[in-house]
Amino acid sequence: MTILNESNIQDTTKKGLSLITFAADWCVACTKLTEKLTVLDNRIKNDRISFYYVDVDESPMLELEWNISHYPTLILMKDSKELSRTSGNMELQEIKKFIAASITTNL
Repeated sequence: MTILNESNIQDTTKKGLSLITFAADWCVACTKLTEKLTVLDNRIKNDRISFYYVDVDESPMLELEWNISHYPTLILMKDSKELSRTSGNMELQEIKKFIAASITTNL
């Protein structure tokens, strides 16, 4: 997963489908979810969806700007537009369902 911060988030997510994880290193649920997302990112490896990570401790302004109140938070975006968001640790199948449902509902 590519790490995003205040300087690169806008340009990086302006085209295509992006799944952004807002998390913190000290958060156990975040670590577990990030591991699953890394597996999914490695399995998919195509141009249809990109996986990104924001460390809220390193980028606190993004946490405020994106109204993040729970960790971890996943935000699915298409061409800079938020399609859907969810919070909490999920299993791999739940992540896939979240992505599929968000795409189906919003496209």
